[in-house]
Amino acid sequence: MSALLAVVVALASLVDQGAAEVKKGHLREAHALFGRAVAERPADGEALAWLGFTTLEFQRDEGAAEQRMERAVELSPKSSRAFLLLGAVLARRIEQSSIFGKIRLAPRLRRAFERAVELDPSSTDARLALLRFGLHAPSIAGGGLDKARAQAEAIGRLDPLAGALAKAEIAAHEGEDAASLLERAYELAKTAEGRGAALAALGQLALTSGRPVEAAAHFRREVRELPQEAAPRARLASALLAKGDPGGSLAAAREAVARDPLLPAAQESLSLAAAATGHPEEAAAARARLAELAPEHRQGQ
Repeated sequence: MSALLAVVVALASLVDQGAAEVKKGHLREAHALFGRAVAERPADGEALAWLGFTTLEFQRDEGAAEQRMERAVELSPKSSRAFLLLGAVLARRIEQSSIFGKIRLAPRLRRAFERAVELDPSSTDARLALLRFGLHAPSIAGGGLDKARAQAEAIGRLDPLAGALAKAEIAAHEGEDAASLLERAYELAKTAEGRGAALAALGQLALTSGRPVEAAAHFRREVRELPQEAAPRARLASALLAKGDPGGSLAAAREAVARDPLLPAAQESLSLAAAATGHPEEAAAARARLAELAPEHRQGQ
C-alpha cells in the first residue's frame, strides 16, 4: 500500500469510526475523531461536514457549525451526506430561531435536503429528512403533507421496514393510528435491530400519549430484542419512572450505565431515578457525568 493510499484509508477509518460513535449517541468521542480527520486532511468535505454536525450537537456553536457546513459542500459538491448534514444543522438552527429566522432559513434547508436526495436517490436517510421537512414546514416554504407522503412511498420502495416507520411517523403527526403501522413495521423487521427500532417507536408513542405502563411494556420487549444495548434500558427507566416505579427505574438506569457509561441518555435516566429514590450522591455523580458528555445539560445546570 502506498503512503498516500494509507493516509486516505486512515482518514476514511476515522470518519467511519466517528459516524459509528454518532449512531451510539457518543457525540464527544465523535467530535474528537472528526476533528482529527479534518486536521489531517482539511479539504475532506465529508469529514468537515461531520465535524460541523458535532460542532453544533456537542459544542453548541451554531456559527462555527454553519461555516464548516457551507465550506464542506463547497469542497464536496457531489456528497449527498454533506448536504444531508448541512440540512441537519440548519434544521436545528430553525428550531431555535424567531419567525423571521425560520423564514430566512427554510429555503436553504429545503434545498439542502432536496440536493441530498438528488445526489443519492437511494438514501432513505435523505428522503426521511425531506419527509420531515414536508411535515413541519408550511406550504409557502415548500412543505406539505402530500410531499411527505410521496417520500414515505419512495422510502417504502427502497426499504419496506423504513417505509412503514416513515408512514407511522406521518400518522402520529396527523393524530391518526400510528400504533398499527408500527406493529406492521415490527412484523416486517428481519433483524433484532429492526424490531428494536419499531418497539422503540411504539414505546415513545405511548409515552408521549400519556400511557407510561404501555410504554414500559414496549421498552421491555425492546430490551429483550437488544439485551446488550444501553439505550433501550435508558428508555425503560424513563417509562418506569413516569408510571410511578422509581425502584424499577433505578435498576434499569444502572444497567444502562453499566452497558454504556458514555451514553448521555443513560446518565440522565440514572440522575433522575437516583434522585427519586433517595440516592443524592449517585444522582449528583450522574449529573456531573452527563454534563461532560452533553453540553446542553451543562448549560441547563
